[in-house]
Amino acid sequence: MGLGYRVFIVRGDEVVAPISQRAFNAFWHGREPGLRKYARQTVSFAMAFYETRNRRPSRCFRIDGLNARVMSSGRMDQQFYNEGLVLAVNMVQPISASGKVARSKAGSVIDARHDFTRRQHEARHHRISHKLQHLILKELGLA
Repeated sequence: MGLGYRVFIVRGDEVVAPISQRAFNAFWHGREPGLRKYARQTVSFAMAFYETRNRRPSRCFRIDGLNARVMSSGRMDQQFYNEGLVLAVNMVQPISASGKVARSKAGSVIDARHDFTRRQHEARHHRISHKLQHLILKELGLA
């Protein structure tokens, strides 16, 4: 038994197109302009992670959604990518020496940076609806 993943371009509750792992990785890491068809758009992806048996999907255990901005060349917008990395780091709440989440003791001043970061992160990682989950499972041959 192994692990695998597949990537789909999605729009709303429908699967627009599956995309090969090679093409997605080349796009994601900026090696090739793999998505010229979607130039100057923000594209929504769904990534399905699954267990394999005999090199075929046997059980899907997670489906994540994410967005990426495609430049006119078909490559990933590196500024958008770098902003996402900063958001990921900022999602980690500071921990105090006691092991508890650090809170401001400044009285009425509220540190809401983490809340704003969480909202920005959620905007970049869309939720996968039940309908879309079902369509993806059908594409994997699991529904």
